Amino acid sequence: MALAFYDADQVAFGANSMRSFHDGNLGGAHEQKIYVRNGDALKYYSSVAIKYTGSVATSNGWSVKFIKGERQPTEAEWDQVASGADLSLDDIGNSGAADTSTYFPVWVRFYCPGGTSAAINVAQSLTVEAYERVV
Repeated sequence: MALAFYDADQVAFGANSMRSFHDGNLGGAHEQKIYVRNGDALKYYSSVAIKYTGSVATSNGWSVKFIKGERQPTEAEWDQVASGADLSLDDIGNSGAADTSTYFPVWVRFYCPGGTSAAINVAQSLTVEAYERVV
């Protein structure tokens, strides 16, 4: 699949590129803007969704949330999103043309509760899933 994640500078992520660091004593949130883009001029995508896989978002007060858009979400907007919920995106391209120039912005928020023991949580990932179609 030619859909891929890009960082805030619109550079494609390599393996293990997105990382989140937290002060477990104090707790707190780490928010990062990423992008999704189609790199295949012969394909378009429908039913696009970003998904979180892992156990951290559902254990001991940790959370992982997604919101689409250019502007950084407010605390009130984050409060309306369920932790670990998939994020649906608009179709990328259509039967008439693939869209390989648009970077679709998504904000990701990782939250670590205060009083958390030090740990490296590697058994988690973000994926983008969609129906791949030929232009």
